[in-house]
Amino acid sequence: MIKLTNISKHYRTDEILTTALSDINLSLPQGEFMAIMGPSGCGKSTLLNVLGMLDTPSEGKYEFMGEEIANYKESQLAKIRKEHVGVVFQEFNLIDELSVIENVEVALLYHKMPKAKRRELALEMLKKVGMDHRIKHYPGQLSGGQQQRVAIARALVNKPKLIVADEPTGNLDSNLGREIMELISDINKTGTSVIMVTHSEAHAQYANQILTLLDGKLVSGSLEQSIAC
Repeated sequence: MIKLTNISKHYRTDEILTTALSDINLSLPQGEFMAIMGPSGCGKSTLLNVLGMLDTPSEGKYEFMGEEIANYKESQLAKIRKEHVGVVFQEFNLIDELSVIENVEVALLYHKMPKAKRRELALEMLKKVGMDHRIKHYPGQLSGGQQQRVAIARALVNKPKLIVADEPTGNLDSNLGREIMELISDINKTGTSVIMVTHSEAHAQYANQILTLLDGKLVSGSLEQSIAC
């Protein structure tokens, strides 16, 4: 589904060139669950953004579903993201002024469909994440775990082929974090590919692939082994 070949990402601030990713090579088959680990500032979120087509690499080749995307216009990338990619954030990013079901419907506003159809699809996803009993509530009336379930429903409502999740349990206690990881694992078992950034080795164990980043480079072995080297 995804193949990165010699991917690098550089940022320039005034006269200073910073390399966030260096010579990344990886592949993610359809239906796989990949976890990305590493210390703060090592490039995890940058790699996740590149994989989710939220950012473009400076060098290298990115293939998505067999097509190289280097020459795609932003409008083409936006279309791919809307149709094939769902994003789950650590901070939930729900809209306080909208109800639970309205927050999920937001992801469908760019699709030309009747309001009744949007409501039907949003309710279907909220049922899947166990939040259909709270559709009229607002984010401020929900716990952190409930808000993340709504955020996951929003990411899933387009029936994407890929979910990218940036520390999806980072703001949750251990019990709620485990519930969210079970939910993400169940989603993956339906055939949806998942790429997740996490600091938790326990949560990384849900994945088929575990990648470790250090100073913008993929390293072999565990993070502790890599640092010891």
